[in-house]
Amino acid sequence: MQYTLRPHLTRIEQEVNRKLFRSDSFFAEFNVNGLLRGDIKGRNEAYRIALGGNQEPGWMTVNEVRKLDNLPPIEGGDILYRPATGENNAKKQAT
Repeated sequence: MQYTLRPHLTRIEQEVNRKLFRSDSFFAEFNVNGLLRGDIKGRNEAYRIALGGNQEPGWMTVNEVRKLDNLPPIEGGDILYRPATGENNAKKQAT
């Protein structure tokens, strides 16, 4: 996919954008990531882990995950999830 179809799709995107959309507010783009990533269940499981599922530290922000699916960013979505460790919980409970 990456080395066979992607160069052709990129040329088509560029041609469509050049001929139809003269401003940067609109653009054409082929979203082939779904073909590479598998089904929606597997993608959502990967996103959950990346965001910090199972009380693990997150390595992606909400807005990074949204960008992968061509969704707009949300306010406050650029914060990495950091689980509360036992030490942090003890400090919170003491106050």
